[in-house]
Amino acid sequence: MNNFRLEFLKVSGTGNDFIIVINLQDEYNYEWSNLAKNLCRRHLSIGADGLVVLENSLKADAKMRIFNSDGSEAEMCGNAARCSARVLVHKKLIIPGEVSLETLSGIITAQVKEDTVKIKMTPPHSFKEEVHIKIDGTDYIGSFINTGVPHAVFLTDDINKIDLLEIAPKIRNNEQFQPEGTNVNFVQILDNNSISIRTYERGVEDETYACGTGVVASSIVNFLKGNLKTNKIKVLAKGGELTVAIEGTPDKIENIYLESPVEIIYSAKIYPVRD
Repeated sequence: MNNFRLEFLKVSGTGNDFIIVINLQDEYNYEWSNLAKNLCRRHLSIGADGLVVLENSLKADAKMRIFNSDGSEAEMCGNAARCSARVLVHKKLIIPGEVSLETLSGIITAQVKEDTVKIKMTPPHSFKEEVHIKIDGTDYIGSFINTGVPHAVFLTDDINKIDLLEIAPKIRNNEQFQPEGTNVNFVQILDNNSISIRTYERGVEDETYACGTGVVASSIVNFLKGNLKTNKIKVLAKGGELTVAIEGTPDKIENIYLESPVEIIYSAKIYPVRD
């Protein structure tokens, strides 16, 4: 594509990094799925977990479209939403305060205070307290919940001993999660109000440094099962620390919030590049 030109920001939400394109004026008209596969390649291009395109919305301040590094379009991504809200405020496209984003999973609202962004998640659904999966002769018993995208959650005594890249793809593609597949989280309970997490993300097809919907899914599951004794949960991911706040009780969850700093790494323009 000889005339290709694209301005973007590289943004990280606790290590979950994105290429963010502001397209509120329909300036760009590219095949975003193919572009995501090209631009998100580590070592061979910009490199990122996903490509986010911010478009005009009739329902919110902006419409957030999320394309995973494999080109698939995701329904929702907690860290992408946090990063998008920070970018809109940083670029002075939105007055600091509450930012609303239209996603395929519903409207997400965010509070931006300097570099920290807190989002209100859409209500979770499809909770299954127990799912049973046999992999290579080993039984894995976990839980399932949808926090905008599907997540399977499994407890472990030592998160560092999990061979995530060997086990998680087999869970992700297990027949009971078809046809969409699922994201996979392994969680270690640290104490009554904190957990450690590792997530294999569907669409990225790899372990990511943080997954917002996975952090929320793992917190909710362990809150519902009584493994956590507080409504404010500290979550340690590879990319850093996030906080999940749950309003309500295990019998009736009312609101869920995800909070952590967002770093705008750089802004740039690329030209030319293959589509």
